Order: sequence, then structure tokens, then C-alpha cells
Amino acid sequence: MADKEWDLKFADVELDGNTFIVNSQINYKDLEKDHKDQIKKLNKDSQNTLKELFAKKRIKEEEVNNISKQELIIFFDTLTGKKPAPAATVAATTSTERAAYRDVDVRDDLKNKFDVRVDERLEIKSKHDGEIAESTISGLLRVMNNGNKNRIWDIDIELTDSEKTNLEEKKIHILDLDPQEDWAQDYTIDVKEVKTPLQIEEEINATPEAEEASQTFVLNQEHEPLFKIILNNTSEAAINDIELIKDIPSVFDKLSNINESIGKAKKDGDKLRWEIEELNSGQSATLEFTMKITPDGKEPISSGQIEVKYSILGNTFSGMDVDYVDGYTDNIYYVDRDERDEEPDVWDCKFIFKNRSEFPIKLIDVDLRAGDYNTEEQVVDLGPQLDPDVILNPGEEWESQSWSIESEDLPKFGKNVQFTIIGDVVNQLSATVMIEPIEMPVFSLEGKKEFSETEIASYRETEIVATTTVNATGSASVEKFHIEDKVPTHFIVEDTEKVKITVNGKELDHSKMSFSFKPSQESEATKTMNIDVEGILDQVGPLVDEATIILTYPLKAVNPVVGDEIEAGVLFQAITEDGSVIELLIESPLTELVIVQVRRRVTDGRIIQQGRTKGQYNIIIIHKNRGDAAEVNKVFEEIIPENFSLISANPEPEKAGDKLTWTFEEIKPDEEIEIEFTIEGSGDYKARDAQKSFRG
Repeated sequence: MADKEWDLKFADVELDGNTFIVNSQINYKDLEKDHKDQIKKLNKDSQNTLKELFAKKRIKEEEVNNISKQELIIFFDTLTGKKPAPAATVAATTSTERAAYRDVDVRDDLKNKFDVRVDERLEIKSKHDGEIAESTISGLLRVMNNGNKNRIWDIDIELTDSEKTNLEEKKIHILDLDPQEDWAQDYTIDVKEVKTPLQIEEEINATPEAEEASQTFVLNQEHEPLFKIILNNTSEAAINDIELIKDIPSVFDKLSNINESIGKAKKDGDKLRWEIEELNSGQSATLEFTMKITPDGKEPISSGQIEVKYSILGNTFSGMDVDYVDGYTDNIYYVDRDERDEEPDVWDCKFIFKNRSEFPIKLIDVDLRAGDYNTEEQVVDLGPQLDPDVILNPGEEWESQSWSIESEDLPKFGKNVQFTIIGDVVNQLSATVMIEPIEMPVFSLEGKKEFSETEIASYRETEIVATTTVNATGSASVEKFHIEDKVPTHFIVEDTEKVKITVNGKELDHSKMSFSFKPSQESEATKTMNIDVEGILDQVGPLVDEATIILTYPLKAVNPVVGDEIEAGVLFQAITEDGSVIELLIESPLTELVIVQVRRRVTDGRIIQQGRTKGQYNIIIIHKNRGDAAEVNKVFEEIIPENFSLISANPEPEKAGDKLTWTFEEIKPDEEIEIEFTIEGSGDYKARDAQKSFRG
């Protein structure tokens, strides 16, 4: 016959000795969903036992230790509506186990002032995309006597799963701790890869009204960007006391539309503060808000740093835990021995233990023997009365059931009393995460227009090339170009098929371009050539930082007149996918184009003089530019006659066999130049050959 039975709505439960037998109609997931708060009060062993018992919808058996046995009795009593016995205990153990700390207080009235803390701290600096740039992990094992009057002595601590730390000893002994004294040991943690329990993501959309998200602002245009921060708990434990602080750069104003899925967010000066008490395992939280900004410069806009602090109770990064803690403090215990009135030499005895300290005490075992403790004769076994263990608050006492003994003399007992103060073991991971801001570009356009020539002759047909270069800073999803290009008086664009537009060197599809002129294309008056280009996104994708757009086409001058006013400005518009227009106006070309009256008038002369010796001749070439325009790259060439050799020349010519060449980069109007060289004949030379001029 079972020791205890529970008839639950979803299961039949029996206890036979230390074995629980469960015939369940639900699994553990359903059990946890309906009784989460009660399960949280159990220690880890008891929770694992429940997972096994309710793993599947069938009969399961699990043997448990005394600790889990008592906790699960209370658990199933609670589910059936029974009140736990007032002497319910935290844990029960044999003298060899000595486990004294409690994961959860079963008695809510325990007044504990003895703490053992495993505090681990994770500090992370991460980039905006979540990549960890820098991380440090440190740990602190701390034992604290938070009492005000009683000393704690003979403290023993045993650690488990400390392999990832630099702690060499798993067993720690502390001689004593006075009131308000603590003992601490720093340690380091060695992990190959740091993974944060709380994933943090920030999404920023400068143009939330558009179909495609963008992190680019347009110069001198008002924006109301949408900020979205997402927190996701990827750990197996709840994350507590989350505090997120978002810096608000001074370029933003009018923080509004704050919407948080859980917790509370509010503006605090130049920061936005979001606080969440608890985020359960697998749970996400979202914060959305908007701000306004009108960029007045091309400097990138900082999104603002994010700092997140949080803690996880019952969890450590290293996995280290405290296996047990025990210690001693002020106490008193004794045995009452009352001789019976009607039965001399028969004694009624009772063991009494008083907690005279300010700490909760757990009474583990009492071994009473006749005479002194070294005798093998055990008088009474109080063990069954201490199962479950007795826990006493400060000032409380415990009395055993009485027993009788016959003795002519006053009975004497050897006593071995095992007890410990109860320590709260708190494992906690605290984290601080700093997320770097991103620099969001401001989209702007700069450009120039140039001509391939600086001067063209009047009354002549001359072809030059017009080039407009536009440099885009920032990123934008540009769908269209609209260009209004001024064509000067007496100039025409003969063939629009020769108009070429490239983006970062890639030529755009000419079939996606449309052209119009006002007035007509053939008019010699100043006119505007309108160019519209569709499908930019499909052809080259979004314009990214430092994109270069180049427009080139041939421009033909038709009988230009000196004094013509050259109007050649350009209006360039980049139209984004959401309809925003980014505009660049180039009022005048970088190259000044001048119409000049070019009429060529020159004078060329040649002087032959006898040299210093017989057979030598000095030749002087004279050239004067009498025109109204400079001569550029003017070339003079001479051939040394047969049987003559060059003696000297000024300036020095280029020589190629008998050929002499002089090149002048520029001969200005009214400028005269002279070339002088000396030749000398030998053998059968003819002096008249020196009279010949080759080319000049």
C-alpha cells in the first residue's frame, strides 16, 4: 500500500517509500504552463524529477532523495488544496551529505542573514550590427555575515562546475566571520566564445513612409525617422531588471510616438530610458519611437549610443554553482530528565534544541548514547523525528518526543548534534552592454560642368564636348534622374543618341532616356535640353556612398559671334523611390567658354650671313604673329643641305638625321621669335643650298 496518494485532475500520484509513481494525462510542458509559480519554488533536483515523471503521458517511476521527497509532497499537497505542515523544511540530508543551503525558502518566515553569492559580470562593447568588438568577464565569490550580533564559524563551501574559472580549490573553509564581515574571492573566467543572453537589435528607418527602409537623410529636408529597438531573451532563464538607456543626439528633436510592448519607457533629459522588470526565456520586447530632424550639413548623423544593463538570477556565465554551504553559530541544546512520581528510577527524557542566534538553523541529526559519546550503546534514535529536517527561526526551539529509561542514577547522555545555519546561495549574472551608434549619411549632390575647349573661333562650325560630373554623398534608392541642361546661343545638340550617362562607370540604357528641347532642338537661341532617365534602381541599384554620375555629349557651335553670352547651367535632380527630390543646381560651367575672332596674319623671314670662317653660314629665321589669336604648338623645320653639318643652334632643336625641328608651345599676338643656327660646308658643297628653306 502506498505511503501517500494524490488524486489530481490530470494525474494519479503515489508515494512508495522514496519512489514517486505518476500516471499522467498531460506532459511536463502543460504542467509547467498551469503551475509555473509552484514549480519555480522547487529546487533543481525536484524540478528535474517532475520533468522525468511528466515526460510523456504514461506511467513513470522516479526514486528521489529526502530533499526532493519533502518538496514534492508539499507540491502535490498544494495542487490538491492541502496546506503544508507548519514544520515544513527546506532540505533534508544525511550527515554525510551536509547540504545546507536552500534554493527556495519553503518557510516564508525565515529571517536569513547569511548569504553566499556567486556574482559574475559581463561587460560588452558591440557594433551596431551585433558583432562583439570587446568583452570582459569577471567573477566574485562572496560569503557575507549580514547579522548584527552573532559570529559565524567553521564555514564550509563546496563548488561545482568551476572548470571554466581559475579557482583551483573546489572546497573552501572559512574560520569565522564577525557580524557585518564578509569574505570574497575574485576569479577569472575562460570561455572561447562570448554569447550574450539578451540579443539587442536597433532598426532605424529615415523614411518610414517609403516601401524600402533607408538610413539616409536628405540635406535640408525634414525627416521623422522611426526607431525600433528589439530585445530577445535567448537564455533558458528569466532576465531581470533590464534598463536600456538610449542617447538622443542634439540634432534630433520632438521625441514622440513612444510605444513599448512591455515595461515603461520615458524621456529623461537627452536620453530615452526603458525599464523592464522581467523578460522570460524566449520572450521578446519591442520599443518604437519617432524623432524629427532637418539636416543642415553634410556631416553624418549619429544614431546615438545604447547602454543596456540587466541581471539573471540563478545563472552564471561560467556555469559554476555552490554544491553546499554550512556553518555554526550560537546555540544551546539539552536533555530534560524527569523521574516519575509513581515509578522511581524511571526517567522521562526529552531533547530540546534552542536557536539563540539571529540566523535560521537547520537541525540535521541528534545521536544520544548512554554515558559518554564514545559508547556504542545508542539510547534513542531521533532521526525519524528529524525527517524532514527541522528548521528554526531565531528564538525558536524544538522538542523531541519523550522517551523513558530506567536508571538508579541520574541518566547521563553523550550527545552528537548536527546542525547548521542556513545560507542563501545567490547565483547572479550581471551584464552591461554598450552598443556603438552608427553614422547615418546625409545624401547630398555636388557637381561641375566642363567644356573640352576654352576658346572657339567665331563664324566657324566647331564641335566640343560638354561634360557634367555629379558626385553623390550618402546612400539613396534613386529611381529617376531629371536633368535640365542649358545649351548656349549658336550651339546645338545634333544627335541625342550620342548623349551618354554613366553611374560609377556603368553606362545607362539609352532606351530609358527621353529628351525634349525648349525652344526646338534646331534653334540657335539659348535653349534647354530636358533629359529624363527611368529605371535607375533596376540598372545600377541604390546609389551608395561616393557614387559618380557623368553626363557627356557633343555640342556643335554654328557660326558663333564674338560677344555671345554663354549660358550653360545645369539643374540635376535625383528622385528617390518614395518621391523625394534631391536637387543640384550648377549655375555656370567650371570651364569659361569664350568666342574669339581668329584671323591669321603672320610674317616669316629668313636671313643668310657669312660665318666667321670660310664655308660657314649663319641662318636666322624670323616669325611674327600679327593675328589676333595665339599660335599654339607652332613647328619650324629645317633640313641641313648635302655636304653641310650643324655647328651651333639657338634655341637647341630636336635632331633626326639631317632634320632639325623647333616647337613653340605658344606665340602670342604681335610676338616675334628668332631661330639662329650655323652650318658649315665641306668637300664638294654648294653654297646656294644654304638659301633653301625647308618648312616654317
